[in-house]
Amino acid sequence: MIFSVAANLWNKLWFAPESPRNLVIARAIVALQALWILLSRPFLPDVVGWPEPFWKLVPTQMIARFGIRAFPVGVEWILFIALHLFLALAALGMLSRLSCIAAALLLYHFGPFEQGIMWTSFTSLGGLTLPLLALAILGFAETPRWTSERSWEWCWPLVMIQMLFSLQYALPGLVKLHVSGLRWFGPENIANETARMTALWDPKWAGLILANRWIAVAVGIFALAIELLFPLAVISRRARWVVIPLAFVGHFLRVRMWGLYFLGAPLLLLFVDWNAVLERLAASTAFIRKRDWLAAS
Repeated sequence: MIFSVAANLWNKLWFAPESPRNLVIARAIVALQALWILLSRPFLPDVVGWPEPFWKLVPTQMIARFGIRAFPVGVEWILFIALHLFLALAALGMLSRLSCIAAALLLYHFGPFEQGIMWTSFTSLGGLTLPLLALAILGFAETPRWTSERSWEWCWPLVMIQMLFSLQYALPGLVKLHVSGLRWFGPENIANETARMTALWDPKWAGLILANRWIAVAVGIFALAIELLFPLAVISRRARWVVIPLAFVGHFLRVRMWGLYFLGAPLLLLFVDWNAVLERLAASTAFIRKRDWLAAS
């Protein structure tokens, strides 16, 4: 009985009939998000020309693993421009399988460059890592057409991408609990983190946390709930109606209270049922046209 229920839930999650439109739009979202990040780092290939003392701090295995400094700056610029082109093609659905795989390979190469200038970890799921993995999945999955029938073929790639994205919330929460326990989300630590951020820059709402203990308590509970409950948005469509809007609110508050921006915020759009949105728009448009036709006649 238990195994039967588990098997049904598994099949419903990964192999339920899915609209191809959701997967097509998901491909556009991840490609455009990667393109957005790259356009904000217009001189990324020049990293290979940084002075030698900098490269002494970079592990040799990392340089070999990602092909860093394998090419001269001129070649890096050619690859960088090609990356932009492949991402644009992937977003438009042109040569989708080739463009997705090529873009993923080039993102693998350029991802550590961003780590060098942003001091982020490319081995985490932040920055360019999620678009890389998503495009690799889409490159090896079946390529949907806008007019294709609903199929399980369009379900599992989308769920896998959503699952990986949810780890950007769940894993940091689990790490915090493992290292510091619930104390990390306590009002004292929230206030300390806020004071630290205030010392770096001046978030507009930081004073609210520092001045009111109960606001710090609320922030801690809110952060813990979002980080640990976010995977429910992958499993349950009903949960998305709560979790996704709260995540948007959380990122807005994070900017206001701590001055920290989350580059992956646009990827929350991966959880929107775009097929349902388009069908509602089509129905509304048809209704308006019919109403206008009746009024004119």
